[in-house]
Amino acid sequence: MRVWFDPQVTSYEALLQVFFREHNPCVRSYKPQYKSAVYYHDEEQRQVITSMITDLETTYGKKIATTVDPVSVWTDAEEYHQQYVAKKRGGW
Repeated sequence: MRVWFDPQVTSYEALLQVFFREHNPCVRSYKPQYKSAVYYHDEEQRQVITSMITDLETTYGKKIATTVDPVSVWTDAEEYHQQYVAKKRGGW
C-alpha cells in the first residue's frame, strides 16, 4: 500500500505507529509481494524507522521481519487486488 501524507497534519512516526500496530511485524512472508516493508525518502525518515524497529524488537523480544528500503519505482498490484476490502462483501 502506498500512502501520501501531509507532514503538517500528521507525522511520519504517527503513520509508522499505525502500520506496526495493525499487523504482526515479526512474521516473514515467503512471497515477496506480501512482505512487510517500510520505505523512506530521506535519512531522517530512515532514522525514525530504525529507531522504532529497535524499540519493537525490545518489546517483542525478537527480530522484526519488516524490511526498510529507500523509495524506488512503484508498481501497482493487479486490478483484482485494488480496493480488495471494498469489493469483498461485508469487508473482512
